[in-house]
Amino acid sequence: MLKTGINSLDKIMGGGFPEKPNILITGPPGNEKEILGFQFLYSGLEEGICFYAFYEQTTAQVEEQFKNYGMDVSDAVKNKKIYWIDASNNSKGDNVINCDLKNLLTISLAFDQFLKTHSKEKIRGVINILSLALMLNEPVIIYKLVIQLVEMFNRYNVSTIFLIETGMHDPKAVAALETLCDIVIEMKSVEKGLEIENLLRIKKMAKIVSKNFYKYEVTEKGIEIKL
Repeated sequence: MLKTGINSLDKIMGGGFPEKPNILITGPPGNEKEILGFQFLYSGLEEGICFYAFYEQTTAQVEEQFKNYGMDVSDAVKNKKIYWIDASNNSKGDNVINCDLKNLLTISLAFDQFLKTHSKEKIRGVINILSLALMLNEPVIIYKLVIQLVEMFNRYNVSTIFLIETGMHDPKAVAALETLCDIVIEMKSVEKGLEIENLLRIKKMAKIVSKNFYKYEVTEKGIEIKL
């Protein structure tokens, strides 16, 4: 089993993710999904390499986001254990691969280049560009892109999380993307009187696990789920 980076989530999932999964995390705009992705990447640095695909940020900003939740990736960056895939085509560095979200062919080529270069390594990745891609393109085009990426990842030892915002896209488009992934994790926030309650559940997984919602908190150490 593949550790998620969150002990309580491992318990919910019966030990963690299966090997080489494609995972979709859905939720409202906010940084909770990204934090879960960061924890997943950080926990994989000892056994392999990682990539994070993003848009309209600098690599320094992304590193700072990791650090805000107790995850210092500066050594991983220096040692080329973590790579940045910048879909806004603006970053510099030896561990940066630039591409352009407005030209989806460059996205495919960026991942193809990265995977061929690191074909013998165990890889974890987080892709945080789907929502903007859906805003710039017809859903069927992004559906085909994700099919292509999933097929590409399945040829290598890659475990990937895709992040997508809910409430911004046609639910049918999000549901279609869910069908392409092995696991779907749903995150949401609900009002309870004057308070906001954060909830998470495993919406889809081949293994039989609880599909109940669990409360979670965002702390200085990241996501913590209450069992």
